[in-house]
Amino acid sequence: MPPSFDKAQLADALRHHPTLLCPNATTGRDGRDRGNDVQVDTLAPDLEPLEQVATVRFLTLPSPLQTLGSKCQLTIDIPVAPDDPPVGAKRKRSSSQAVRLTIDDHFYGTTVLHSPSDHDIDVLAVSGLGSHAFGSFVHKQDGHMWLRDRLPQHAPTARVILYGYESGLQRGTSFAHLGDLASSLRITMKRLLQSAKRRLVLIGHSLGGLLVKEALVQIAESDSGSSLTGLISGILFFGVPNDGIDMASLIPMVNDQPNRFLLESLNAMNSQILDRQKRDFSTVVTRASFDIFCFFETELSPTAAKVSMI
Repeated sequence: MPPSFDKAQLADALRHHPTLLCPNATTGRDGRDRGNDVQVDTLAPDLEPLEQVATVRFLTLPSPLQTLGSKCQLTIDIPVAPDDPPVGAKRKRSSSQAVRLTIDDHFYGTTVLHSPSDHDIDVLAVSGLGSHAFGSFVHKQDGHMWLRDRLPQHAPTARVILYGYESGLQRGTSFAHLGDLASSLRITMKRLLQSAKRRLVLIGHSLGGLLVKEALVQIAESDSGSSLTGLISGILFFGVPNDGIDMASLIPMVNDQPNRFLLESLNAMNSQILDRQKRDFSTVVTRASFDIFCFFETELSPTAAKVSMI
């Protein structure tokens, strides 16, 4: 969205857009379409200049969004009032304007959840294997999303950013391996570190933690690596499989899909890739001065399994 949009304007524009209208919408006493209600949870300046990014919930999901593919996005045009003409100038009759919005539910790339004008630190959260950049941090029972709902309260001067990538298991079509995925993350991390020399806190969940480690190794090996890694304040690892993953329940999900190579490279049995990463990351940690906090499970948790769909 353009920077002039606020939450109310965006919600109203989406609620009444002809592409997103729901056929079973009902009108309440206040005149609003209850079946087509929209809630804008976050609206923050994007990493791109002069743009904003929002997270939105629909009470009833419009049909075009129900059929949206896992990698696709819906593009719509929103009419906006033109800027006022200069004093003494006449407004042209054909002065209607529109802004183009893109809607997706895969959250690939970066999504800014919170961005105070005086932010002095960036928090970048990277989700894990077979997960979702936003949904991975949402409580299943009450919908609480701590990066959105709680972190800004405890760190009011922090910009909170999600990073998503294709990590699905079933029907995976990506040939990307650990190094490829980490290279894309490295570009985002370097962009944040070089933009204003702000401090950076990294959060890695599951495979996301391995990507964070690999991206830092790649940055450290570059010409400007030492100065950039010096801007890392700390890393939080949540359930990161530093010694590999038990593949017994995962390989049957992918069979001979393109993403099988990525899975096999993370095997707990003799993973040369992870052994090399541990050595290289140890060197990065020794030379840098950031803190690392590791969180891991101490109880049994459900194991992923493939079920037949009838």
